[in-house]
Amino acid sequence: MTLTPETRSETQAAPVPGAGVGPADAARAPRPSRAWLFFSILAIVLWGVFGAVSKAASNAVPSAVDLQVISTIGVVPIALLLIASPNFSKRTGSLTKGIIYGVATGICGSVGNLAIFGSMALGGDASTVYPLSGVYPLVTVGLAVLILRERLNLIQVLGMGLALVALFLFNAPQEAGASSATARSFVAPWMALALVGLVLYGVAGVTQKLATNNISTELSTVCFALAFIPVALVAMLFQPVNWHLTRGGWGLSVLTGALISTGTLTLFAAYRTGKASVVTALTALYPALTVLLAVPLFHERVDARKLFAIAMALGAGMALTYEKPSATAG
Repeated sequence: MTLTPETRSETQAAPVPGAGVGPADAARAPRPSRAWLFFSILAIVLWGVFGAVSKAASNAVPSAVDLQVISTIGVVPIALLLIASPNFSKRTGSLTKGIIYGVATGICGSVGNLAIFGSMALGGDASTVYPLSGVYPLVTVGLAVLILRERLNLIQVLGMGLALVALFLFNAPQEAGASSATARSFVAPWMALALVGLVLYGVAGVTQKLATNNISTELSTVCFALAFIPVALVAMLFQPVNWHLTRGGWGLSVLTGALISTGTLTLFAAYRTGKASVVTALTALYPALTVLLAVPLFHERVDARKLFAIAMALGAGMALTYEKPSATAG
């Protein structure tokens, strides 16, 4: 999910789908510490493992709705730890607007997760779905330009080009010259849901920026997590949840939610102790770990074209989150 500090005009995108933390406080009191590197690497590990665990959960749980509802149990309690932060009640704008935008971010992130879970339940490989959804900053940057009137830098323009190349390669048919295969590849249900998740994550990036323009990152994150609850309740109205899962299904589902929250808090710590631009670009690499785990664990096939698409997606994620150094940075 994307969070941008209320004190900056550049568009930044945190690389974590479903996370509600961002670099809002990183610029307030930077400290000469290497802790940011430890927390950044830990965040990459947590989010990379999240991708693999959520795929395992999709294999073990009957439906995406079941997984989304049960994973909420793991999301909310850990995120509530942010209430203890001394910056929780601080704000720079309207409390009401900040909360509304924070909740909107949670709704987009939660429904986006539901779409991603559904994509994998329909056969999408984790090694494809997560690198693909990882280019969601393409949507965030586009909306920021159109709605927030923000300006792109050259690196972000390059990132948009890489993202478009990655999207094309992920959607391209396996066999060249097969028009019917081309048509099927663009309407495959798992691909359609992955793209829905990508768009929702991108929209969440803009609403998160609007939230942190008004309230603290901590409060915004709590609003984000609490929004998972109404989404779960609405999902239950459309499809009854199967509570009689195996122990493995329950464990993987709750662990999926817990990894969302712990990954969020770890990323929060990285932003607190390091430069937002460096932390954001570095942690954008987390889908690479998901790919490395998914291939041996789930026997997913990665050919040369798919490997190139993954590389383009990772490069796009890093480039799209690039920000120019502040003129006042020392």
